[in-house]
Amino acid sequence: MKAAIGCLIGLVFVVSVWAEPVLEGRVRLSSGQPAVGVQVRLFDLTDLRRFVGTTTDEAGHFALPLRAFSMTRGTALPTDFVLGPNYPNPFNPSTIIPYQLPTATHVRLEVFNLLGQRIATLVDGARAAGVHTAQWDATDAAGRAVAAGVYIYRMTVGMERQTGRMVLIDGQAGVPAAAAGSMPMQASALERAEAVAGVYGLTVSGEGLVAYVDPAFRVGVDEADIVVEEHSGRARMKLVTGGILGDVNNDGQVDASDALYISLYSRNPSVVLPNNGDISLGDVNGDGKVDGTDVVLLIRYLADPSDPALPAGIGEPVVATTGSQAWKMYWTDGGTRKIQRSNLDGSGVEDLVTTGLSGPEGIALDVSGGKMYWTDWLREKIQRSNLDGSGVEDLVTTGLNWPNGIALDVSGGKMYWTDRGTRKIQRSNLDGSGVEDLVTTRLDKPWGIALDVSGGKMYWTDRGTNKIQRSNLDGSGVETLVTTGLDGVDQPWGIALDVSGGKMYWTIAFQADIHRSNLDGSGVEDFVNTESSIIYGIALDVSGGKMYWTGWHGTGQINRSNLDGSGVETLVTGLDDPAGIALGLVPIEIEAGPDLEVFGVSVSHSYRKPGQSFTLSVKVRNNGTEQAAATTLRYYRSDDVTIDSTDTQLRTAAVNSLASLADRAYSIAVRAPTSEGYYYYGACVESVSGESNTDNNCTGGGRVSVEIPPCRFGMSLSYRESCRASDGEILTCSFTEGCTVR
Repeated sequence: MKAAIGCLIGLVFVVSVWAEPVLEGRVRLSSGQPAVGVQVRLFDLTDLRRFVGTTTDEAGHFALPLRAFSMTRGTALPTDFVLGPNYPNPFNPSTIIPYQLPTATHVRLEVFNLLGQRIATLVDGARAAGVHTAQWDATDAAGRAVAAGVYIYRMTVGMERQTGRMVLIDGQAGVPAAAAGSMPMQASALERAEAVAGVYGLTVSGEGLVAYVDPAFRVGVDEADIVVEEHSGRARMKLVTGGILGDVNNDGQVDASDALYISLYSRNPSVVLPNNGDISLGDVNGDGKVDGTDVVLLIRYLADPSDPALPAGIGEPVVATTGSQAWKMYWTDGGTRKIQRSNLDGSGVEDLVTTGLSGPEGIALDVSGGKMYWTDWLREKIQRSNLDGSGVEDLVTTGLNWPNGIALDVSGGKMYWTDRGTRKIQRSNLDGSGVEDLVTTRLDKPWGIALDVSGGKMYWTDRGTNKIQRSNLDGSGVETLVTTGLDGVDQPWGIALDVSGGKMYWTIAFQADIHRSNLDGSGVEDFVNTESSIIYGIALDVSGGKMYWTGWHGTGQINRSNLDGSGVETLVTGLDDPAGIALGLVPIEIEAGPDLEVFGVSVSHSYRKPGQSFTLSVKVRNNGTEQAAATTLRYYRSDDVTIDSTDTQLRTAAVNSLASLADRAYSIAVRAPTSEGYYYYGACVESVSGESNTDNNCTGGGRVSVEIPPCRFGMSLSYRESCRASDGEILTCSFTEGCTVR
């Protein structure tokens, strides 16, 4: 077999008459040592969901088979005429403009200046269906170098036109890209590989490394000898305090590099950005997550920054001060017929919608649009309001029977929901118009729903068939993912996705458990067993490493834990039937002056025998803008969920002065009463001088059920403990002999 081999520094590019080329190279640390076990990926710049990847060996070498990538890239012809973003952008001396055609047609691709004058015509002729590229070397029609500045490129296909914007920076304008390097073999290598090679996004990432991105890697031209920097941090989501929306690598511009960094982060939140970058600037749709949806929106922005369907603010400076935005947790409560929200730690509970509700269940947020959406199964409606609960609107009021779960594709302008009564999954536009039936067969009680917009999939639970399923976003291609462990009344209800981690999470209502698996349903884990009677909704904060769930019936609580199920906390108590739950980064107002709040009440045990001990914990925070003076915290026991100074005081604790937005945790050991019954425990903090709001100085009550357990055969209790016989007679139990009738 004959083969042509082109050798570059750190790159071997092999082309044969039988095989696609293999890209080989190496990755080194800045110290010169090989980078072992790091991820190397090539991304299709026309669709960043498509990529091939590998890991480096002990010598830092890697090999990417481009045949596999070419096959992935060409699984189907494009379905639309699309003019892609040029890369690199800004550029010098040349740039590549990709475009795709669903059918063979005549294409005209032109470059204009900001005055609308045509500078150059890059394509003017028939092109086959598929993905194409054109190159502009920053020259006009006469071959003269043009000045640095902003230029518009436009593709015309029949009556359809699409445009993009590109920026030429000062430098070696007018030099073709293939001639820009100093390697004498680069041009010939490009020529040999022209039929099979292309321009891709090349990325390198790994634990302890600053992620490396080349947004315009030319296979067969650019060298693959890559040097990466070591770093001990990670790109955690944080409150935006400045920068440009979309500019996650902090280089002052929004371009294809940012899209690649966001794509890396959406797959692995531990990726570290260069230039002290802020990954939260990648949340261009404002839903509190940086994921594939943001990648899609950013690519659309790069193709046409003036697209009116894009969220506002991309490419513009972000001006946010501490306290102007905050993470919030929203939930519905069918028992109290309310929609409420709080901070993620359970503090600052607010009533948002308190009238006009009968059975609110599912809830979803469109933070960029300033809206929250919910289903009301008793009123057979889907409604929305502003994020603060004002401006309630009816969206869908006909054709519903028992709407439950709800999810949003904000970038696509669609709202999805499940309906137990009609046994359907449906969707509409965000304003409720254009209702479509998506899945209408083989459903019994479809309940929770979650979307992977970037992957083109929707997932749902069916508590009637005891299945977890998924399909394409249009309802086609239904797959059954999980059926094991869902028998009888152990029904799956809420569902949430960690697309970057490749996991889906769901609640098992009547077992009060949380399970998770891979996105394809493999590797099922039963990893959280709660003390709730029934648990319902679930939401994930992947970047913060937390999951949240509602205790729907019996406990009236909202809890959270780490994503692995460890570190369970009770955040909000005193609720009735909390159901749906959603998270988002939303605008807030800070109270002027000091503002003390007691929140996060939790009891270490929900059930105790008479006289047994448990731990009562709370937190005190100063939500105000000014420092709060020292004061006193008082712990109480109550007969109901409302905690105030009329309840039985247990103990006090000194609270030191708290700065603005500072908080501290407090806890005491409590012994359960000797009489059986339900008891509620909480605390109140005494107000301080100048306090702006004293309505939040007491917690709700954390419930403890005090009861003597029923006697069972073989029961072994500690000395002097008791159990209750079926006829109510108290039995004395010995640690060695078990329970005997007195």
